Amino acid sequence: MTKTTITPLERETGIRNYLRFVLFNGIGFNFIGETSVILLALHFNASNLHIGFLNSCFNMTGVIALIAPIMLAGLRVIDVFYYVWIIRGFICILYIATLLMSAPSAIMVIIIVFTLFNIMRTVGAAMIDTVHRSLVPAEEMGAFVSRFTTQWLISAVIAQSASFIILSIPPLKGLYGLLLLQLIGTSLNTLGTRHIRKIPVEERVAPAKSFNMVRAFLTGIREVQTRTVLVLFACNLSLGIMLGFTIPLLKKTAHFATNTVFLYTIVMTLTSILSSNLLRSFTDRIGKKPVLILTSIAAFLAVLLWAFIPASSPAPLFFLLGSATAFILTMYNQTVSVLILRVIPSKEKTNFSFLIRFLSAIIALIAGFVSGIIADAGTHIAAGGFLHPFSLIFFVSAALFIASAVIGIRLSEPGSLSVFESAKILLTTVEMRYLFDFNVLKNKDKKPPRKDRSWTSKTPSVKE
Repeated sequence: MTKTTITPLERETGIRNYLRFVLFNGIGFNFIGETSVILLALHFNASNLHIGFLNSCFNMTGVIALIAPIMLAGLRVIDVFYYVWIIRGFICILYIATLLMSAPSAIMVIIIVFTLFNIMRTVGAAMIDTVHRSLVPAEEMGAFVSRFTTQWLISAVIAQSASFIILSIPPLKGLYGLLLLQLIGTSLNTLGTRHIRKIPVEERVAPAKSFNMVRAFLTGIREVQTRTVLVLFACNLSLGIMLGFTIPLLKKTAHFATNTVFLYTIVMTLTSILSSNLLRSFTDRIGKKPVLILTSIAAFLAVLLWAFIPASSPAPLFFLLGSATAFILTMYNQTVSVLILRVIPSKEKTNFSFLIRFLSAIIALIAGFVSGIIADAGTHIAAGGFLHPFSLIFFVSAALFIASAVIGIRLSEPGSLSVFESAKILLTTVEMRYLFDFNVLKNKDKKPPRKDRSWTSKTPSVKE
């Protein structure tokens, strides 16, 4: 991407229109994202292999990042952003074709449409990265990004609440309701794109200039820290795909109604918001390494409970266990994300980023396929109600969390507290209160004058 300087007035206009876009897009995406598509596939009795593919589809399509710069070279970033987002939305209309099809054909249509959707999403996400760098000054990027996850989760709650209400209406409890969600999401997606063209970013997609992924890989793995973080990244991505089978467990095994599944996702999202805000209160004080190890151990215990929970358990028990798991996983995921950002080399940023996208695609392909096989194998070991059909995949997930904890010990982080000291702080109310108050005062002292923070008073930002 070539760099083009914009004026302060253009920056203000661009940020205002971008935030209007993400308001519509953040809500719209949660109507047409993974949860609704997986429920649509389950309506047609999709197999575990199908679900594994859908869980990993976004990461698998990351391989498109290798050829996108070649195909789109010379085009304006804003034009590419606008058209791929328009296409991304209208692709979802094709789900309506499932009304006229038998189950096998409908599942194939769902997989094809969702793959195309994620290809557009991947290309658009690359354009969004450039828009962020162009519009938000470096000194404000930290504040902008720190709000990003929380605001996206808030938009998810809005969409999930609306989905729950829609699917609670008797005529819309099944296929018709799920298709209606796709149409609503498409409409909001389209409404949001009208603000993209008003963003004054004139950068163009630069052609790929002989970047060498092998060189980037060899440069990165020379460092023990980088090798360790890349292994943690692979574990994290695989766990995200495997734990995506929680939705099929609730729908197929625990026999949750479709609207109850969305109610479950609302509770999980609210818990994640709480966890994300709490993490910011202490993670910089005690260090990423102890947080990673402690959350890995806690997640191991939580996932084991998922493996043994009886399918006939009352819904509140699933909600309680899910909330505890979501709280822990949010901390774990965000910690791994920060570690990845820290090991990006200063001289090979672009090449290393392409490498990460490529690795994501390969890992997702393997994890999606393997998790489907494991889930199928799990149906054969469930016996007498002691285990359920998805217990095996939770056992494998538990093993990966233990691996993460062991690998985390190899991380080097000077200045971080020990695991024992960190656990003592996190389990002591007085210590946690001190850290929280310290964080509030620190942020208050660093808060810039209001005239320099015009973007923070606008519509909240949400993840695409």
